[in-house]
Amino acid sequence: MTEEINPPAGETPIRWLLLTSKEITTFEDAKRIQMMKGQALIHAIMIDSVIAWRILYLTHLGRQCPDIPCGSVFEEAEWKSACAVVKRSKSAGEPTLSEFIRIIGKLGGHLGRKGDGMPGPQCIWQGLARVRDFAIAWQVFSEQ
Repeated sequence: MTEEINPPAGETPIRWLLLTSKEITTFEDAKRIQMMKGQALIHAIMIDSVIAWRILYLTHLGRQCPDIPCGSVFEEAEWKSACAVVKRSKSAGEPTLSEFIRIIGKLGGHLGRKGDGMPGPQCIWQGLARVRDFAIAWQVFSEQ
């Protein structure tokens, strides 16, 4: 814990703690560490924003254009691998976007009961993470 040196008159010194494994001996060291952490946070927010946009886009598109082929939005490895995991018949062909979003939702924890409606953003987010893993495995094993 470090305390502010020479605080303004009548003010309580600020006490702060910088958590790092790096040695901090000067104010410049502390600024450097904070800038590195701050830049990493900005990068994480930028990536998370793109992911959030895609999830909301899929949620909206699945409700507005439910009958378009899911291949319009997803890679072939994504929809084929997810369909295989949920044991959807190959003879059924490429699912519609609405049907595939329900598959993604199921993989993300959506129960899909009669009154549940379409999966929401959280189930789609969790399902997409799994679909991406399935697609990578699908591509690896398809190349062999």
